Amino acid sequence: MELASIDGLDDKTAAFNLTLLVGSRRWFVKNCFSHGQVTVSYAGVPMGEGRVRGGGFCAEPRSEEEAEVSAVARGGKAGTVPLPDNLRRRMEAELRWGAAEFDVEARLFRNGGDTRGSVMLLCKVGLLRAPPRSSQCQAFTNFVFVV
Repeated sequence: MELASIDGLDDKTAAFNLTLLVGSRRWFVKNCFSHGQVTVSYAGVPMGEGRVRGGGFCAEPRSEEEAEVSAVARGGKAGTVPLPDNLRRRMEAELRWGAAEFDVEARLFRNGGDTRGSVMLLCKVGLLRAPPRSSQCQAFTNFVFVV
């Protein structure tokens, strides 16, 4: 997962532009997803929510290729980012230093809307800088096999 950009932090509204790279190097079957939801947090404070864009995407089994989809997480009511002033100052300083790290929770839903087979990604991401930092993600799933 990559955090491509953050728009609107100066006026206390925010849009977190994310790119999800979905692969299945360890899966034995093709995995297709119809949609997803994302939440972005900083220091435990939710700052934005949104949907994964794209009308569906698939990851081929045991493949090095990744499906690339985008998502935008926007701030709460009317786009307001609910950070206390001390956290806002810390985040702004970390952004200037290139050290800001955000928690992203992405939930990907399989075709057909069955939530039992969804995949949840919990990631720590930083704003892309040169050189780009890779995100640290953990994936959780509840596979359901129907015989």
